[in-house]
Amino acid sequence: MNNRIFNVITRKNQYVPMTWESFITWCRKDVKAEPFLQVSVYGHVAGSGDTIDVPDYDHIQSIDEVERWIAKAGERVKFWGVGNEPWIAWKRYDYPEPYEDAAHGDQVLNKDTSYDNYFSRFLSLTSIIKQANPKATVFGPTSANWWYYWSNDYSPLCPVTEANEDARVDDPGWQTMSHVENQWNRDIFPDRGNDPEITAGSYGIKTMILKRFKNMIDSYYPGIQILFSEYDYFCWSGHPKLPQIAAVGQMDFLGFFARMGVKLACNWYVGEPNQSGISGEKVGDSAGQAMFNEKGEPNPKY
Repeated sequence: MNNRIFNVITRKNQYVPMTWESFITWCRKDVKAEPFLQVSVYGHVAGSGDTIDVPDYDHIQSIDEVERWIAKAGERVKFWGVGNEPWIAWKRYDYPEPYEDAAHGDQVLNKDTSYDNYFSRFLSLTSIIKQANPKATVFGPTSANWWYYWSNDYSPLCPVTEANEDARVDDPGWQTMSHVENQWNRDIFPDRGNDPEITAGSYGIKTMILKRFKNMIDSYYPGIQILFSEYDYFCWSGHPKLPQIAAVGQMDFLGFFARMGVKLACNWYVGEPNQSGISGEKVGDSAGQAMFNEKGEPNPKY
């Protein structure tokens, strides 16, 4: 972590108005909360260059660098994350559908997301955190979508193999990766398991997702707790004119989480009024979902 971040929409690096040390101080003194820091699972952080065309735009953190940072934080930080949405971090605005994503891909490649690469890095970073602070709680992996616990988009057929390379949208590899009949072909997607018989667009389908996770935890990881890093009653589809509708939706979520033993859950839209990309539809929707406007006034939805 450093005090610069990638903005993969503008493809520029941006300064953040605080260091991680000052962030910890702010959390403790002003917010009266425990700080949560996140390590980049693939090692990419913003370099000293401003734009993607500059050679030092990207800085790849070594394990030693991360180890020094975590050791310096020590027991001051109780909660750590390792990576964010790691299995969609490779998607780019100029890739063909369904791999197009304006808010993620930049330096991470499809080949980086293979399970062998990802989990090796994940376990190394987790071990470093625990060595620095054995009492620390480590979160991850945060998969981005629930079905990524059964699948992964890693494919040796992905045409783009170098950072900032041309998207090569006419390459037949994209067509093979996108074809419906190939989605559970292990030759094309070697990290995917068996078809869970639930489509990714799960609207109107009873996924029983929390029951699935609870069964997985009971079988393989007894004692591990379920957390949701992002949830919302409305997503990318506007906000209702009647705030009572959203309020009832949130109450339903919270009650359901309690019944199913969810330990923590974060409402994705609690944040800045405009944080969801460049399209007018998403900008307007994000403004409607935010808990506060630019003046700090509360959204009547909540």
